[in-house]
Amino acid sequence: PPVRSWLVTFKIMSKYINAKWFLKCDDDSYVNTREVVSFFQKLEDRGVDPDVPYYFGCPGFGRQTERGLLGLNNQSFAMGGPCVGFSAGAMKQLIPIVDECMVKPIERMHS
Repeated sequence: PPVRSWLVTFKIMSKYINAKWFLKCDDDSYVNTREVVSFFQKLEDRGVDPDVPYYFGCPGFGRQTERGLLGLNNQSFAMGGPCVGFSAGAMKQLIPIVDECMVKPIERMHS
């Protein structure tokens, strides 16, 4: 996965930590913001707490050559597709480690 661009995105999103939900989208994605807001509201209406860590998107395993370095034990992660969503709870866990991850090469991140 494009680790550095993801980390930079998290760094930018961290400035909006008062938000309940976050959406990272590719630059060529069309986003129907009304539907996104409605989706997040429906989650909350069903009892999904944005303070609990959640992330969602299209599942994937990353590049074949990097799979052993990601520390996922053959589990998928939300790669995106057009977008990946995060709760405030997930962002609060990610933000403290973003700087450390940015300075470490991927080979050392999961050793």
